Amino acid sequence: MTKCLADSKKNVREAAIKALEEWATQVPLEKMVSVLSAASQPTAKNGSVIPSEGRAAALDIAAKCVTSLSATPSQDVLSILGSTAATSISDKTPEVRGASERLVKALCESGGDRFKRTIDNKTRTALSAALDKYSI
Repeated sequence: MTKCLADSKKNVREAAIKALEEWATQVPLEKMVSVLSAASQPTAKNGSVIPSEGRAAALDIAAKCVTSLSATPSQDVLSILGSTAATSISDKTPEVRGASERLVKALCESGGDRFKRTIDNKTRTALSAALDKYSI
């Protein structure tokens, strides 16, 4: 999936985003979290660069998945997505930073105190402004 998000053709990247969105409606978040985390990184495993619109879309999809959960996300999901948001919140592009903040908001709203207890100090420091904004 990350290979398609990093493709040089815009229509391939757009199709990959649509596929991720559709996949998110059909698959539990626990099974998608690693793909969404990888898709929000600046480079794919093969070394190609994932454009900012693909990274922002992956973060937004993760936020939508978290918000749509009827129960609190598992500790693993909170930890992985918290770390993902922490690395993306300082991205140079505003759309990725905004999407990362939306993910933090979703994690705060659905995970609450459990999210705060789950993330490590390094992640908490990176997300401090967003955590303060959402009262955690």
